[in-house]
Amino acid sequence: LAFDITELKLGVDTNAERLRVDSLTGLLNREEFEREFDARESLQHSQHSTGVLYIDLDDLKRINDACGHAQGDAVLVAFSERLRASCLETTLVARYGSDEFIVVYDDLPAGLLDARKEIARRVEMLLTDLRRPYLLDSRSVVASCSIGMALGPHDADGRESLLGCADLALQQAKRNGRDSFRFFIESDLRRLNEEIEVEATLREVIRHEAVEQHWLPLFSVANEVCIGMEALMRGGDVLRGVDATRIVEIAQARGMLPELGRLNLRRSANAFKRLVLSGRDAVVRHVCLNVSAQELLSPHFVDELIQVPEGVGLPLSRIVVEVGERDLFANVDRLRPALDMLHSRGIQLAIDGFGSGFSSLYLLRDLPIDMIKIDRSFIWQLEASPRDREIVRAMINLSHSLGMRVTAVGVETRAQLDALRDMGCDHAQGYLLSRPLALDDLSDFLRRHVLRSQ
Repeated sequence: LAFDITELKLGVDTNAERLRVDSLTGLLNREEFEREFDARESLQHSQHSTGVLYIDLDDLKRINDACGHAQGDAVLVAFSERLRASCLETTLVARYGSDEFIVVYDDLPAGLLDARKEIARRVEMLLTDLRRPYLLDSRSVVASCSIGMALGPHDADGRESLLGCADLALQQAKRNGRDSFRFFIESDLRRLNEEIEVEATLREVIRHEAVEQHWLPLFSVANEVCIGMEALMRGGDVLRGVDATRIVEIAQARGMLPELGRLNLRRSANAFKRLVLSGRDAVVRHVCLNVSAQELLSPHFVDELIQVPEGVGLPLSRIVVEVGERDLFANVDRLRPALDMLHSRGIQLAIDGFGSGFSSLYLLRDLPIDMIKIDRSFIWQLEASPRDREIVRAMINLSHSLGMRVTAVGVETRAQLDALRDMGCDHAQGYLLSRPLALDDLSDFLRRHVLRSQ
């Protein structure tokens, strides 16, 4: 007996192919790519470097939202065809995620510099081709992409390590503006490891409420008497060597600022209660709290900003909520209800880092601002730069004409303070007048100013 098994064999081959490739684009799927990469790596000889491209489509979500998912899929198919056409047949090309692709070159020069030059040449040609518009139903659509690159064995060995390095370079390329490529840099990996370590430590610090709080006194420029204090959070001994700005960046990226803000608020309220008991509260007309947009948009945070001070007898009129100019400008519409609520309850609002490069006049016009804090970059050059002096003078005059007070930050010399006094600046902070103080030291410091104010 004889049987014709042609159709059965074709069906088996078709099913096997389906298991190997992505159903939409026809490129290798993730599992098959990993098997093929590992098989090639075991045969790799030292006369070549391996280049890994981690590619991400920048605009797929925008295309899906504007044109529909069917058109987004059409872009993915066309993108994949261009990607495959730009590579040699021996080059591994795979769809690694919904809008992520991997390209592996295993024929690059052995030396690092030569390998970098060659892969950069190929990627520039690839980007030029991928930037061409896609025609969807007579509609022209542009879809840029970002590329992260890693070279083995120079950056790492093994599939997972190389992909990790390329992915890290991709994230940096996207942060730097997209539609570009970037090589993996060792410092990026160190920075990532530092972020992971700082985040873990910071979470433990918050959980045990081991964050330190210091106070930067606020002075009247006219008579140099302390009239308030600004709460500053510090990481304590376990984070002693980490820059405070870096800690804030990591906390913001990981969504921990509301937790830090609540802790700072409770500590500030308790500190004021101690100052009341010691009779030092008379000179503390302003208790300044640095608050981010992430905190103000966190559920119930605004309510706590009102309730916690009231619970210890801290008048809301003495609280100054400071929001960074960059943060405020980027979130002005979302923050408006929270700022209006705080202002209606008597809490004062300040723009921190005023003049640091955004449309401040728009903020002054449309928000209930009581105070501006001039960015320290203008104060540093106050003695040497006539332009900076005139800019600061203009800031002060404009703010006063709008009924706002002005604080100069970073005052470090007597000449700076004298210049600010001549310009009519209201308040000042800086090492000339006082460094940040622990609460016990602040109490002793305020005792002298209580006497002076009397």
